[in-house]
Amino acid sequence: MLTVVSYAGKENGFHIWHCKCDCRKEIDVRQSNLQNGWTWSCGCQRDPQKNLHYADGTCLEMLRPDLMYKTNTSGVRGIYFSNKRNKWIAQIMFKQKCYYLGGYDRIEEAAFQLLLFIAALVSPCFSDFTNLLLTLPS
Repeated sequence: MLTVVSYAGKENGFHIWHCKCDCRKEIDVRQSNLQNGWTWSCGCQRDPQKNLHYADGTCLEMLRPDLMYKTNTSGVRGIYFSNKRNKWIAQIMFKQKCYYLGGYDRIEEAAFQLLLFIAALVSPCFSDFTNLLLTLPS
């Protein structure tokens, strides 16, 4: 739990408060985050399952096929159906850049292109890519 110690000033138009956590770590927090309850600790009480792991600007959890957002309707990470184009769209974020891999008539074609991209570009960038993904909490 955070306890406000002092007013730290204004930053980018936001009021900032200097706080002390129960674990004794001190942090500066936006007033709005305190009021809305979005920040209640320094991070020491954060669920480790929600911590994201980054390597070279890429979130490794986003590359795991077994982790899926609740809003995913295709059942395949990185693929969605575009009603406007009437196509399955394959795209992936890698090294802070969005790669559009194309629109396809069949979801299997889109999934295949996504796998080719991962095998050709993503995997070689991380020598222990497979081992790292297997050790991440699911």
